Amino acid sequence: MNKNTIKLGILTFHCADNYGAVLQAYALQNKLAELGTECEVIDYQCPYIVMGYRIFKKKVFQTPKSILRFFLNFIYLLMRKWKFVRFRKKYLHLSSRISDTKSLEQVAKKYDIIIAGSDQIWNEQKSKSIKAYMLDWVNQPEKKSAYAASFGYDKIPEEFLPNLYEYAKLLYQFSHISVREEQAANIVRNLIKMKPPVVLDPIMLFSKSDWINIFKTNINHPEEYILLYTFEPGNTLRFAEHLKKLTGLPIIYINSNLKRRINAKYIRSCSPQEFVSLLLEARYVITNSFHGTAFSVIFNKDFFVDLLPNNNSRLEHILNMFGLSDRIIKDEYNENVMMPIDYHVVNQKIEELRAESLKYLKLIIGKSDE
Repeated sequence: MNKNTIKLGILTFHCADNYGAVLQAYALQNKLAELGTECEVIDYQCPYIVMGYRIFKKKVFQTPKSILRFFLNFIYLLMRKWKFVRFRKKYLHLSSRISDTKSLEQVAKKYDIIIAGSDQIWNEQKSKSIKAYMLDWVNQPEKKSAYAASFGYDKIPEEFLPNLYEYAKLLYQFSHISVREEQAANIVRNLIKMKPPVVLDPIMLFSKSDWINIFKTNINHPEEYILLYTFEPGNTLRFAEHLKKLTGLPIIYINSNLKRRINAKYIRSCSPQEFVSLLLEARYVITNSFHGTAFSVIFNKDFFVDLLPNNNSRLEHILNMFGLSDRIIKDEYNENVMMPIDYHVVNQKIEELRAESLKYLKLIIGKSDE
């Protein structure tokens, strides 16, 4: 590596056993490497996030029924955990492991630039450590940048309003700030009177063919199928049954729960690579996940989105951005449900936004075309 190569660290939610979290970390890391940086993901094991993805939790052992359910599902949970560990080990260039914020201060010295993002890194409810993800441990403002950071909500929740001055003070110190949603841009504007640019989530910096070359895996599944991927069932199960009747296609459900709530083939211990392949080869996708939606757009899938009971800013933004708000699942299913998406205009928009987002990344690392 050339001595003049920029040494760059990324702080994000890579330690979450969540498909979107690890895949966006992979995408940002590799795109920055393509731009000529020496890039690694800072292996900060945020205690609250790590605890949230532990296999053994107190609530598991509260009742005999919950204990039985846990042990019946244990092998799937263990396999899923192992697949995420293996993915991070194989695909992410990680720094030495860091378990507390004090150690982050020492790590800051080794990087020329530190990027916070992407994902919901500025959502206090997700990490209970928003200041760490606002880089309060970096003493040199010229090192601090944010790429596609997200708050995950339309406005700061009331319980965090007393901290607004501190948040604003930290954001003022950034050399570059970009966010992932229009709603996040408005929050930043209200805090520091500067509206940051809205850029693409890192997974959208890569094209369909890029993802095929990276993660195409062989999975035994029907020739055509409906893929169901959700955080909360909501209206998705009923809609999936409806779509199954209309198309005659089987359902594949990415879900680690033991209880079967729908007649489908359950994939309970899916790896991030398998997740990409299942989305890539699906005929239809039903989801309420941001990254499930984003991959559906990249792969030009006919997809349907169920809005969550709250915090829909991420989903609403990506659907509005590409003119796809009509893909939201309604209570009543109309005759237009089978209308395919015309991706000609959508793909043009992706190319435009991808070029603008890459331009912003180059600005962060001092390689702007301008």
